[in-house]
Amino acid sequence: MDAKEELKITVLDAMQWLKVSWDKVTATTIQNCFHHCSFSLGSNTAEISIVSDEGPESITYEELKSREINVEGSFEEYAIIDNDVPICGILTDNEITAMLQGDVTEEPCVIEYDVDDNTIVCPSVSEYHDALKIVKRYVTCNSKSCLLNAINEMEELIYTCSVKQSSLSDFYTSQKKIK
Repeated sequence: MDAKEELKITVLDAMQWLKVSWDKVTATTIQNCFHHCSFSLGSNTAEISIVSDEGPESITYEELKSREINVEGSFEEYAIIDNDVPICGILTDNEITAMLQGDVTEEPCVIEYDVDDNTIVCPSVSEYHDALKIVKRYVTCNSKSCLLNAINEMEELIYTCSVKQSSLSDFYTSQKKIK
């Protein structure tokens, strides 16, 4: 879209989107749909409790313990398990304020290697999408479904990372419950 090109959606694109969408449907979602439509296994079936579609990321440590899921170690160990994982630099208060006010001109991501003075400029999100589209077409043509799932996860991850918040409720829409 950044290259001012006309958007072209192929049947293959539509099929891939359908597969990604279907992969996100859980068994509990289907059960809840049947339950809401008053379909049941029998007339004397007991009331079916509606199972939440919340993902595993919303389950607390106490809920895991109450469900008798084997959780090794203490919560303190769990909370600090990834402290040694390298992360990006920490922003200063001035940098955060400038970012919120929109005064920051984004600098290109430069990866520096100690071996020599060559620097590599990171591709933009649109360049990434273009490259991934080519890889996705190759994988689809060669029937590598396991790789296609990985590519779909990569697309979703990059999309999630590149989304910018415009209102307070933007990132909480997935947590709203439909009643």
